[in-house]
Amino acid sequence: LISRFRPITALKGGFAPGTGGSSLRRSLVLFQFAISVLLIAGTYVVFSQWQFMTGRDPGYDKENVVILPHPSADRSVARERFLAHPGILHTCVTNNMPIRAANSTVYPEGKPDWRMHRFDLDTDVLNVYGIELIAGRDFVEDRGDGQSAFILNESAVKALGWDDPIGKQFRWGSRSGHVIGVVRDFHFESLQQEIKPLYMSRIGNAVHLSLRVESKKLPETMAFIETTWKELSPDRTFEYQFLDKALEGLYRSERKATQVFFAASALAILIALLGLVGLASFSTEQRTKEIGIRKG
Repeated sequence: LISRFRPITALKGGFAPGTGGSSLRRSLVLFQFAISVLLIAGTYVVFSQWQFMTGRDPGYDKENVVILPHPSADRSVARERFLAHPGILHTCVTNNMPIRAANSTVYPEGKPDWRMHRFDLDTDVLNVYGIELIAGRDFVEDRGDGQSAFILNESAVKALGWDDPIGKQFRWGSRSGHVIGVVRDFHFESLQQEIKPLYMSRIGNAVHLSLRVESKKLPETMAFIETTWKELSPDRTFEYQFLDKALEGLYRSERKATQVFFAASALAILIALLGLVGLASFSTEQRTKEIGIRKG
């Protein structure tokens, strides 16, 4: 537009600012700002969703829970060794973490075969993960529960239509027993997913060892955990993770999307501001020339 400006025309008295060009320039700048506003709105939505997912209560206490591979030792021996430290409050053995529940076919009393998620565990898991028991009882070692006892979540009870689930017959594969308890719903998948029916059963193979630890003197407690684990499993590499950090990994894609939206919004705003400055500079220069020509 600047290159099309002909000084000779202005000197002959035919100078015109060019309303069409000015309108186009303003429209483009407005369009830039409209895109910026849309990106800012999108960033706010994505950031709000990410905050909602990471800040929402999953239904269990995710803080101060250490998860590590089960050492090469008997469960009772490992439990005794770790509970000897005052910084370790509870221990439990699981086949999968709450965020990685399996799926299997079960046969509830009075119902056809049913697909339901499964969480394999041992005693004291409710205390380790802070899962709320709302009916019945937890697994107890000296009650002889073995593999014939099951605990359901609220969604499972609701889906089965049971008013009083305690004592109902329940079978999974060759394991036949009854329901001994009901826990409040908790998220065993990403918070993006709706809570599905879940049952808990006594574990067969020990894969993970979960420890609820005191937040005070955590480095000292972690040093004890590492030393004890290496004594029980001298030929294996010590690895561990905190439950809250494992949960953050579920929302890595959302966090990256938020960062991309932030960067795109910042770039769009910068470009829009540059367009505004350019428009103002061009208008000022044009007016200056116009005034100079008129005075001449």
